[in-house]
Amino acid sequence: MADQRSETIEAFEAACVAREEILACRRMFGAPDYLLRVAVADIEAYERFYMAELTRLPGVARTRSQFAMKIIKGAPGFQW
Repeated sequence: MADQRSETIEAFEAACVAREEILACRRMFGAPDYLLRVAVADIEAYERFYMAELTRLPGVARTRSQFAMKIIKGAPGFQW
């Protein structure tokens, strides 16, 4: 987050709730400040969402994206 003012945090969290692509938003201890789980159709859709929405959320200073290459093992019902 660019800053930790309560109004910035509240605006960011409200914006996350409003975006249907954001399936989960968790405020974290330490770094990063938030962990988002995003679902879009494909990598091109993610790039559009990233450029048009994600980087413009209130208070966002920087982002880091990670994608799974391959699921080796996954317990039924377990979600990251």
